[in-house]
Amino acid sequence: MRAMEGGEDLERLPGQVIVDILSRLYDASDLSRCRLASRYLLQLSSHVHSIRFYCTYSRFLRSRAGDKITPFKVTLKSILSKLVQVQTVRFDMEESMQKLSYEEDEGELSDFWLTDIDFVMEWMPHVAGSLSKLCITDFWQQSCWPCTNVLSVISRY
Repeated sequence: MRAMEGGEDLERLPGQVIVDILSRLYDASDLSRCRLASRYLLQLSSHVHSIRFYCTYSRFLRSRAGDKITPFKVTLKSILSKLVQVQTVRFDMEESMQKLSYEEDEGELSDFWLTDIDFVMEWMPHVAGSLSKLCITDFWQQSCWPCTNVLSVISRY
């Protein structure tokens, strides 16, 4: 019964206050956890005005070890598709990933290449109407060789 009372207390807060709090979370994974906590948070989470996607080195290693893990780009697209008025989107890679020595096999992959035009075209139309700030820190091992015209694609919106 106590948990139910806590949920009711949460719903007494104005929705905009909750949205503002959710918009300040460190990472989209924290937002996903909040979405699971209550129907009220689930409903309000689609109205965040700022979101950050942070790829950790451990996530990268799990993906390379063959662990069953949702691909990072799939997670990004899924969460972005649920947002109705996001103004700021930020994609970050953990700094230790940027310090990895170059491996030829990695250059052939694109699962962490966030400025890949095909990937950007999948999510940009959905957020473009409200987006005012975009920050992409790409995984250099996958993005250092291929040419990209991502800036021209983004500027169309």
